[in-house]
Amino acid sequence: MNIDEMSLDWIIRSVLWVLGFLFLFRISSCGRAINRSTNYPRISVIIPSRNEEHSLPNLLQSFEGQLSPEDEVIVVDDHSEDRTKAVAEKNGMRVLESLPTPEGWIGKT
Repeated sequence: MNIDEMSLDWIIRSVLWVLGFLFLFRISSCGRAINRSTNYPRISVIIPSRNEEHSLPNLLQSFEGQLSPEDEVIVVDDHSEDRTKAVAEKNGMRVLESLPTPEGWIGKT
């Protein structure tokens, strides 16, 4: 490879890097669900939880503005010993309680 070929190769690579960065910053972010048309399917978010009384409100708040009124959030309470169920219900979430664990159950792997 001579000097002219190396210069041309360096220029082409530089131009491609610059174009790559320009296109990277032009990627639009996701739109809010409030303006979503009815053409989109209904979304169900399922949250497995156990003793999440303190972290559940932050998680549920993060959904604000991202879900449409037709969407649902289901909290599956895994035998919580705190107020996880009450917090979820207070925030309008549907709560399902998991089935009792079978005899000899030693926990999840």
